[in-house]
Amino acid sequence: MVAGPEYYFKIIGTNKIAKKISFVRYYKPWHWMIGTGFYITVFENKLKSKDKELMAIVSKRNKWFLAALILSFGLIISIFIYLILLFLNRINQYIKRIEEDDRFKQKLIYMIPNPMFFSDEQGNILECNEDFKELFGLDEKDNCNIPQDSLRRIEDKLKEILKKSKKEHTEIPENIEIELQLEDGIKSFEMYISPLQYKNELSGYVCIIIDITEKKENQEKLYNQSIKDELTGAFNRRYLKSLFSAELKKAKDKKYKISLIMFDIDFFKKVNDTYGHDVGDKVLKKVVEIAEKHIRKEDFLFRIGGEEFVIMLAGADKNKAYHIAEEIRKDIKSYVFEEGFNITVSFGIAEIEEDDTLDSALKKADKALYEAKNEGRDRSRVF
Repeated sequence: MVAGPEYYFKIIGTNKIAKKISFVRYYKPWHWMIGTGFYITVFENKLKSKDKELMAIVSKRNKWFLAALILSFGLIISIFIYLILLFLNRINQYIKRIEEDDRFKQKLIYMIPNPMFFSDEQGNILECNEDFKELFGLDEKDNCNIPQDSLRRIEDKLKEILKKSKKEHTEIPENIEIELQLEDGIKSFEMYISPLQYKNELSGYVCIIIDITEKKENQEKLYNQSIKDELTGAFNRRYLKSLFSAELKKAKDKKYKISLIMFDIDFFKKVNDTYGHDVGDKVLKKVVEIAEKHIRKEDFLFRIGGEEFVIMLAGADKNKAYHIAEEIRKDIKSYVFEEGFNITVSFGIAEIEEDDTLDSALKKADKALYEAKNEGRDRSRVF
């Protein structure tokens, strides 16, 4: 096959002239020549047409890609702006919350006429009012969390309560009692604890402190009046009845002995008749004072009648009780009153058994006391 040179030739069926190239093959045996060709111009025009179509498609796709790119970028920018706005909104809410907390705290500070303070979620003291500062001797310019023993005690107590509540999953008590050492002595306080919340989220605690020293002293005074003899300060018969069963049970559980010492003043009526009831009262007080010197803190002294007394000794058998009774007897006998007389006392001792009641134990001690009196008084006898 031989390609001929390019040449111009009329396009068949038209009057147009176009560049053409032909291909010819010679068959020697027969002296034949067979050829073909095509119009280069027509082919180039078709290529240009296809090129334009391709460019149009590419251009269209580029436009779609650009649009998608712009849309995606715009979406990313929108999301970024949204997140920034959300973040700024959260910051504004937090600032607003702080401002509202501050306003609320300021209102509380001015409204409540008691010492009070605010703490964070862990119990650290943050702010307080003027009454709080005055209570603890702080200056107006002082911070409420300066290192001071009483303040640290309040803070540590609050932290202890919060920690225990969290650990045991229990509610925080509304109020607790606490004793504090202040400049004018030890005082008792009741501290009321209330959580501070903002949109159901805990932001700290507000604590109000109320001085209950006088209240507690009055309660203790009333309690002592109910269980003690007004004249001598010894416990009364009512308290002996309420205490006996509990002490007997404790002795059984811990396996120790309890003994009773019953005693009364010999010829006490003669003292009243000779010197008067004022002197008689003085004698009763002195007898109690001397007896209390010889007993321990865990022992109890009761006045159960006019000049009749009972001592309950924990952890003492009848021999130990006898020894204590004799010490008291000798000490009382040796004391000379300013009016120039002395007195004697008789004692009856009984060791309490497990099946004893108060009545049976008192009867034993009373029987021993009766024996001491029958033998001449001023002596101790054991049941």
